[in-house]
Amino acid sequence: MKIHIPPAAVQALWDKKPEPDAALRLAATHDGCGCGATVLYELNWDIPRPEDQRWHVDRFTLVMDPDSRPFFDPEITIDYHPERDTFALKSSNQIYLHHIYL
Repeated sequence: MKIHIPPAAVQALWDKKPEPDAALRLAATHDGCGCGATVLYELNWDIPRPEDQRWHVDRFTLVMDPDSRPFFDPEITIDYHPERDTFALKSSNQIYLHHIYL
């Protein structure tokens, strides 16, 4: 997986990082088979777990549990909207989350 974080988002995330060991967690949770609109996406600060997949992008570690990986496209972007002080998690095919407050 390739994760893009534009410079404005890097700075905004850095300003909001709660503690030195915190990583950005990308997660997908679902009820049932996960084959419909029951998939919920999350982007939040967390402490990495041993089973997590890890990516290092700019100044950050991003983590994802193995069960979440199939629900994300191969390339994703974490974007920043300064006018709302929010983030968006998206790919070229879809928006997973928008108006994320961290």
